[in-house]
Amino acid sequence: FEVPLGVLTLTYPLTPPAIAGIGPQDFTLALQNIVGEAVSPFTFGEQEQLWPGDMFTIEANLPPMQMQQAEQWLAFLNGLYGKFGTFSMGDYNRPTPQGPMSGSPLVNGAHISGATQLLIRGATASIANWAVAGDYVQVTASGGQQRLHKVLLNAPSDSGGHVSLYIRPSIREALTDGITVVT
Repeated sequence: FEVPLGVLTLTYPLTPPAIAGIGPQDFTLALQNIVGEAVSPFTFGEQEQLWPGDMFTIEANLPPMQMQQAEQWLAFLNGLYGKFGTFSMGDYNRPTPQGPMSGSPLVNGAHISGATQLLIRGATASIANWAVAGDYVQVTASGGQQRLHKVLLNAPSDSGGHVSLYIRPSIREALTDGITVVT
């Protein structure tokens, strides 16, 4: 989507500045979920309710830099208009997967919003740990929203190149068959 600014427009997702040697330090990409809890005042028995909302949160500290470099970061952040805008950013601490994640992976079948299992075809066949817990995958929904997901369990590929990934956050927009999975 776009935000009109007179004759110019910002097109989302934005990309953080790429300044050689200057990137976030002390970078944390964490998963946040919503769990409700009720505690009995008489027995202290607990009851938890897992709600479907989950998302990534980012905390990053930038190093000291020259004003012209800092202004690039400030312009990027201001261009997000608070919570309105989106941006693409991976995990600076994990730029490459642990598992091979090889082949040409595609979404296998339709997936509903809220699903926490991503079925893939087109992976290299018969690999014991095609994806390793902590790896990331990205899918782009038919509406153009790019979403990053973290793999929760090691996942093998079968002899036909199929993989079943347990992921978080859950799938937000329904996925159609054949969407490319970026590893």
